Amino acid sequence: MAHVVDVTPGQLDGVDRGDAAEILREILRMETQAAPAGESMLSSREMEILEDLAASTAERLGLTPEQATEALRRAQMRIEQRRTGERSRREEPPEGPRKRHIG
Repeated sequence: MAHVVDVTPGQLDGVDRGDAAEILREILRMETQAAPAGESMLSSREMEILEDLAASTAERLGLTPEQATEALRRAQMRIEQRRTGERSRREEPPEGPRKRHIG
């Protein structure tokens, strides 16, 4: 039920429902493992942290569920873009000294 209504494990922990939070964490872990490879560069733990952060921020700012979902999607996308950029920079050969043409 909590998963269907977009409640996070952190929110469940916050209202003394650690048992339900652990079940939801397991559901989220199983979904992440079943997702196609390459769908997300974030581990299930990273997604859990990001979801908890997004949920608490959305609550503090008074966002609608749709706005909160969009904010989470954008945050995930930005993190993945940064990681992709870092990976591509690591794979590029370092630039050597530049040669000067005299003439």
